[in-house]
Amino acid sequence: MGSPIAPSCSSEIARFIVDFPIKSQIVISHIRQANVGDICLENTHPFIREYAGHYWCFAHNGQLKDYQQLTSERFKPVGATDSEHVFCWLMEQISQRCENPLNTDCVGKLLRDCRQQLHRHGVFNMLLSNSKIFIAY
Repeated sequence: MGSPIAPSCSSEIARFIVDFPIKSQIVISHIRQANVGDICLENTHPFIREYAGHYWCFAHNGQLKDYQQLTSERFKPVGATDSEHVFCWLMEQISQRCENPLNTDCVGKLLRDCRQQLHRHGVFNMLLSNSKIFIAY
């Protein structure tokens, strides 16, 4: 049996997903090219955080520089990727600026504003869902 931390073609986690298909209306999957942070479970996409009674799921493609200045008091990264760090910052923005996190207008406008700020740090593409809404950029 192989290590769960392995290339997707030989990963036990990938094999598990094939053997036990996920039944969901929204699924986020991401195969990471490890540019920032080691290859380890803590740095594996997608990242998940609980907020307002929902699990928020996030995956990012791109490379960001000087992202450490984007901070969050409430949400903390477990791993060492720019992606998880920015996810925590985005969740902080949602928690501070959207009274109802299921309001797609508020979350959508907020993410458009945040996207402009993140582009100053480099390449930023993302998937975000709380199982009720799905946003891709």
